[in-house]
Amino acid sequence: MLTFELAPRPDDLGGSDDGEEQGGDRGESCVLHVLIVTDASQNGLGHRGLNRPTCGLGPTGTLVLGIRAPFRYSLVVDPRLVPPLPVGSPWSGWALPDIKHCEANLSSWIAAPANTWSNIAYFAVAALIMTRSSRRGALSARGLGPVLIAVGGCSFFFHASYTFAGQVLDYAGMFLLLGWALARALARDRRLGTKNAVRFWAGLVLASLAALFALHAASRGIQTIVLVQSLILAALEIRLMIVKRDAPSYASFWMMQLLLIAAYVCWNLDHTDFACNPDNHWLQFHAIWHILTAGAFVAAWRFHEGIDARSVLKWGS
Repeated sequence: MLTFELAPRPDDLGGSDDGEEQGGDRGESCVLHVLIVTDASQNGLGHRGLNRPTCGLGPTGTLVLGIRAPFRYSLVVDPRLVPPLPVGSPWSGWALPDIKHCEANLSSWIAAPANTWSNIAYFAVAALIMTRSSRRGALSARGLGPVLIAVGGCSFFFHASYTFAGQVLDYAGMFLLLGWALARALARDRRLGTKNAVRFWAGLVLASLAALFALHAASRGIQTIVLVQSLILAALEIRLMIVKRDAPSYASFWMMQLLLIAAYVCWNLDHTDFACNPDNHWLQFHAIWHILTAGAFVAAWRFHEGIDARSVLKWGS
């Protein structure tokens, strides 16, 4: 952030009646804050998709200079880089999130239609899992079904509202999913009994939410929590694959990884200037992310169903 003090013009020093009517004492200097960002799509002037340097006043009165960059990710968050909701939006009185996806927000109850309705894929997968699973229990493969209902519902509300409250719920769904996978992995590795694994799951979700609010208050990227937990889960799964080999087949596991990689590519494409089409409310790369991750969860369920079929563990009620 650069700050400049703008001195008055010499012919304004005397002031005038007109000057006082138009802006008060024109002899006073004013301070101009200039914020330079490396991605024009995050400049607070609108939505993504700008492909040239931009300049204009942001929503807080800050002059924003935007310079095009193909990718943007930062662990430091400046809320002034998040564009406001359109005038007349029913959500306009709510606090904003700290991230903006490509799709332009509409002034309606469904702010981002493509990114909102694509969450139906999670509900479809949840229905498949809950009707086709062979065993019951919170940490059984069937337990992934209710978790995905929460993931889909929370993500639906976030993209429909484009609010910080929605973002908190969206991350709560992700914490619930990652907590389920981590608790199940620890139980499979015999590091925790089933009851303690469920307690660990609940505690991890609460701790993750507390960390989210702490990072948000410090203007740090809350995506870091998901990244750290995902890396820990990957390490646990690699250990289980090498040491335990408790799955009868790893074909579904590798299919899940391929779909997750493809989904992550789409997530990043959504945050680029060259791939972003903000006014397409039928299909967005972030919507494809939802669909591909839903497909990955089908593969994950098949993988865990295979484990449950040969496991002697009781996964809880």
